[in-house]
Amino acid sequence: MRHLLSQKSLRAQLLVLLLLVLLGVLSLLVVEGLRNRNLALEQARRETRLLTRLSLRDLETDLFGLEQALNVLAILPEVQTPTLPTCSEQLRALARRFQAGYTFGVATREGRVVCASQPLGEVQRVTARPWFRQARARGQFSVGNYEVSVVSSRPALTLALPVPARQFAQQHVAAPAVVFASLDLSLLNRLSQVPQLPPGTALTLFDRSGTILARFPEPQAYVGRRYPEAEVTRGVLMGRTDTAELRGLDGTLRLYSFTPLIRQGESLLYATAGIDTRVVYQGANASLRLYLLAGLLLSLTVFTLTLRWGSRRILQPLDTLRRASRQLARGDLHTRAQLTRAPLEFQGLAGSFNLMAASLESRIKEVEQLTRDLELRVQERTAQLQSANETLESFAYTVAHDLRTPLRTIHGFTSAVSRVPELQASSRADLQRVLAAVERMDDLIRDLLAYSQLTRAEVELHALELSPVVCEVLRELHGEITRTNALVEVAPNLPPVVGNTTLLRQVLLNLIGNALKFSIPGQVPRVSVTATHHDSMVRISVQDQGIGVEAGHHERIFGVFTRLHLPSEYPGTGIGLAIVSQSVKRMNGQVGVKSEPGQGSCFWIILPSVK
Repeated sequence: MRHLLSQKSLRAQLLVLLLLVLLGVLSLLVVEGLRNRNLALEQARRETRLLTRLSLRDLETDLFGLEQALNVLAILPEVQTPTLPTCSEQLRALARRFQAGYTFGVATREGRVVCASQPLGEVQRVTARPWFRQARARGQFSVGNYEVSVVSSRPALTLALPVPARQFAQQHVAAPAVVFASLDLSLLNRLSQVPQLPPGTALTLFDRSGTILARFPEPQAYVGRRYPEAEVTRGVLMGRTDTAELRGLDGTLRLYSFTPLIRQGESLLYATAGIDTRVVYQGANASLRLYLLAGLLLSLTVFTLTLRWGSRRILQPLDTLRRASRQLARGDLHTRAQLTRAPLEFQGLAGSFNLMAASLESRIKEVEQLTRDLELRVQERTAQLQSANETLESFAYTVAHDLRTPLRTIHGFTSAVSRVPELQASSRADLQRVLAAVERMDDLIRDLLAYSQLTRAEVELHALELSPVVCEVLRELHGEITRTNALVEVAPNLPPVVGNTTLLRQVLLNLIGNALKFSIPGQVPRVSVTATHHDSMVRISVQDQGIGVEAGHHERIFGVFTRLHLPSEYPGTGIGLAIVSQSVKRMNGQVGVKSEPGQGSCFWIILPSVK
C-alpha cells in the first residue's frame, strides 16, 4: 500500500485514502450486520429447541397416562382371566374414559389377542410386533414403531406392558402375557396447535426407525413414510440432540433442533423442529441491506463532497503551480503563479515559486549578456586565429616553395662536381652526404607542401572503386616491394566507398609504405589489405607484422613531426601519418591503429559506403 501511494498522483492518493476510510465504515456496517445474523441464529436455535419440547410435552403426558392405565389393567382380575366376557367390557369401559382414538387389548404368550376394547373380526396375532417382543424380552414397559393397529386397523403408536405371571386354578384358561394400548396417529395432529409458529416451520415426530408419526404441515403427505436419504432423517437415526442447518424432507434448508423422548435411558421417539433459514436471517439480512444502502449513500455523499473540496482547495492550486512550472520550463520567464484564494500554505509556495522565477529570469538575462559578450570575443579571436593560420599557411607554402629553388641549384652543382674524375675519394664522399641531406630536405618540403594543400584545397567527394586505387598504390611501391621481397595480400571484391581518389591514394600509399618500412630486421615483410562493411560505413585495414607501436603512442603518432625512432633506424619526415589523419577527416572518415610492440600493427580507416 505504501508503494502504491508513493507511485500515484496526489489526486489518486486522496482517492485511495478516502476509499480506505469508506471501506472501514462499510466494514463496520458489515460486521454489525453479521453480528445481527449471529443473534438471529442463536434466537432461532432457542425457538427450535422450545418447539420440540412443546411438541413432546402433551405426548409425554399421554404416554405417561397410558402407562399408568396399563399398570392398572395388568392387575385386574378381568384381565387375569382374559377369556371371560368381562375382560372386553372392562377394556371398553377404560377406552371410554379416554378420548376417541385410544384402544386397548390383551395378548397371550403365543401372541394371540384374546380381548380388546373394540370387536375383533378375526383372530389377530401380534407375535411379530416389536412392542410385543420387547415387552416379553425385557419384562418392562415398551413403545413400538409406526404400525397399523390390530384393534382399530388405523395407523397407530402402540404401548405394551407385560402382565405378571400367576398360578391359575383353571389350567385350561389361556394365560395373559401383554396388555397394550394403541394411540391413533390422528391425535398427534396437535403439533399444529403449537402457538406462534414462524412461517416455513416444519415439526416432525419420528419413531426409532425413522418413520414419520406426525408432521406439520401436510401430515397426509408424510405420515407413515420413511426418507432415509434426507439429512434430517439421518440426524434422527444418528441420535443427534443439537441444532444444525440441514435439508428437510421437502429439500428446504432449515435450522433443525433434535429432542428425543427418553424413558429409562432409552430414546423412544424423536421430535424435530426446523425453521426456514430464509426466515431465520430475514430480519438480519434486511438490516444488513439497510445498513449497506445507508452506508453507500453516506459514502457517496462524503466521497462527492470530499472530491469537490479537495479539487477546489488542493488540486486546483497545484494545477496552477504545475502550469506555471511548465510555462517556466518552456522558457516563459515572465510567468507567475497567482493564488489569491488558495490556502495560506499554497500562497506561500506560490510566493516562493515567483521569487525563484524572478531570480531565474534575472540570472538568465545576465547569462545571455555574458553569452553575447563571449560570442563577440570568440568571433574576434576566431578571426584572429583564422588570419594567423592563413598567414602561417601562406608563409609555410611560400617558404617551402622558395626553398626548393636553391635546393635544386645545390643538388645540381653538387651532382656535377661529384662527377669530376679528378675528385678525391674523401671529397666525393662529402659530396654524397650533401646530396643525401638535400634529398631529405626536399622530401620534407614536399610533405609540408602536401599537408598545407590539404587545408587549402577544396575536396570533391564521390563514389569510387577501392580495388583500382590499391592496385595503383602497389604499382607505385613496386620498387620497394621488390627490394624487400615483401608479400602483399589484397582481399578480393573490395567494396566501393565515398571519398576523393587523390587523397585516398595518398593515405594508402603512406600506410602501405609504412608497413613495408617498419618491418622487423631480418624478416620478410608481410602486408594484408582488407575492407569490411560496418552499417553504412566501410572499414579499410592495413595489417603488417612489423615492430608495432606502444599503446601510449597510438594517438601521438598522428601528429605533425612525430617520430618514435632515429632517422638512422627508420628514415622519414614524421609527417606521413599526419597527412593520413588530415586526409581521412577531409573525406568525412575516421582513422586509428591497433598495435602492440613486436606484434605488428593494424592501421584502419573508416569511410562512408556507397548507398
